[in-house]
Amino acid sequence: MSRIDDISWGTKGLDSGGSKNSALKDSWSIIKHLHVIKYVLWNIIASSILISLGSQYMPRFFITIIMIGLMGISLSLKILVALVYLIKYKLKNGFVCCSKR
Repeated sequence: MSRIDDISWGTKGLDSGGSKNSALKDSWSIIKHLHVIKYVLWNIIASSILISLGSQYMPRFFITIIMIGLMGISLSLKILVALVYLIKYKLKNGFVCCSKR
């Protein structure tokens, strides 16, 4: 269960006043709405493809396998980018820590 119309998550500290915070909160709102729209559209497209195939088992099977493969590749890329970012962050902070001594 989720409440996809709730855009308050990820906005810690943005509830205080100020035009800078207001602009940032508005941009976060737009980004979150776009992610929800993409999620809904991809689900509509995927379900339409699977429903349009009717009772044909083999095409459904292959399309499902292809979709699972694409999701796996996407997840793998996200994990790889996150690891590269984490390593870069740790190395940067490690050098800053050592240079202060």
